[in-house]
Amino acid sequence: MFVLACIGTVIVKGSPVYPVRFGQKGQKMTLEEQAILSYYRPVADIRAEHGISLVQDDRSGKFYVKKCLTVYNAEMFRALQEHPIPGTPKIYAAIEDAGKAVLTVIEEYLPGDSLQELLDTRGIFPEAQVISIALELTSIVRSLHQSEPAIIHRDIKPSNVLLTPDGQVKLLDFNAAKFAASDEQGRDTVLLGTRGFAAPEQYGFAASSVQTDFYAIGVLMNVLLTGKLPAEQMAEGSLSEIIATCTQIDPKNRYASAEALIQALQNNSGLARQQPDSAHIKDNWQPLTPEYANVERQQDKSKHAKDDWQQPNPEYAEGDRQLVDSTHAKNDQLQTSSAHTQKTWRRFLPPGFRSGSALHMAAAAIGYFLLIDCTITLQVDTDSRFEVILNQAAFSLAGLSVIFFTCNYLGIQARLPLSRSTKWPMRIAGVLLYDAAIVFGIILVMSLILTFFTG
Repeated sequence: MFVLACIGTVIVKGSPVYPVRFGQKGQKMTLEEQAILSYYRPVADIRAEHGISLVQDDRSGKFYVKKCLTVYNAEMFRALQEHPIPGTPKIYAAIEDAGKAVLTVIEEYLPGDSLQELLDTRGIFPEAQVISIALELTSIVRSLHQSEPAIIHRDIKPSNVLLTPDGQVKLLDFNAAKFAASDEQGRDTVLLGTRGFAAPEQYGFAASSVQTDFYAIGVLMNVLLTGKLPAEQMAEGSLSEIIATCTQIDPKNRYASAEALIQALQNNSGLARQQPDSAHIKDNWQPLTPEYANVERQQDKSKHAKDDWQQPNPEYAEGDRQLVDSTHAKNDQLQTSSAHTQKTWRRFLPPGFRSGSALHMAAAAIGYFLLIDCTITLQVDTDSRFEVILNQAAFSLAGLSVIFFTCNYLGIQARLPLSRSTKWPMRIAGVLLYDAAIVFGIILVMSLILTFFTG
């Protein structure tokens, strides 16, 4: 018999929150299904609190991930099992015990480290690597959106994105995924996702769409670059405009398709008309886990991974829609980027004038005026006009350099150790250390110049 599912909006407080599931039409596991699951012997807990463990198949000796889910969409997992998506774990079994409202999933075991683990241990990511990761991740999402019906992940975040030892990006955890709603269907009635990464429509304002995943990708890029959500600190640099477009409140103002987002990322990185290449990521990241430290990073493997993104396996090709052509993608990009043209040139303005806030600009103007006044009135105990001018120039240059670095002009802090740490005590210490080094360096150069010209 049919059992009603829980309806209503759930307020997110932190980690993923899901509705209570009362079950679907189905039967208890058959003896054959129980026998299949009995072959998978538990090896270790991965996330015991979520029913996730590492198991080994007694028949082949291979390792798999076993999930016992009480919150799930059985049809979603069966669709992924029948039509695997490149860049996601392959599902080998999805067996439902409707009597207990439990879905047991056996899926591919993928070694590697999540982006959250890398973020916690190594600090924020360089911009070039964020672009490469975003390109591969968007390619995976594009394949999901092109499936029939389209699949929306709805929980893209650093802990659900894996970087394998050979540098490939994998998208995990489809517990919150759903099939795209038709235009006739109404708004989401139940919130699934993670606070900060969930798009506004996931709070029940509208139905989730493909733009929902673009919102999360934008937030993910911002977190990788700054260690913070956009609401806390918006990333600066060349990706700021793309992130701003992805995280628009109104889905209509985000990128119209995954192809449009890929095109924007490729144009941004100078990789136009090229598919994402995992070799770029692979060559810049080493696996954290000791047992993978000596893994050979062969070029042919990364090339094979690249080809997988460009040309899906023929057995999955049936039913895929044609990609949006480049002309359409360019039009999408022009429409979505026009609103942010002003933001692009503003990022080159001096600190204090980039936000456009009248209060910030007034305070900055006063600060720069005081610096100029101190420079002009600087007293130097010498009769040499040359030494006076040199000291004034050094004082002004040191002051401006400290201001620009402390205010993270053009995202310079993300390019240096310590100052790009996600731990604020370490980051503050790094900024102060670099400020001191800047002042010392300018004083040293000035002394050398004086010694050279005055003897």
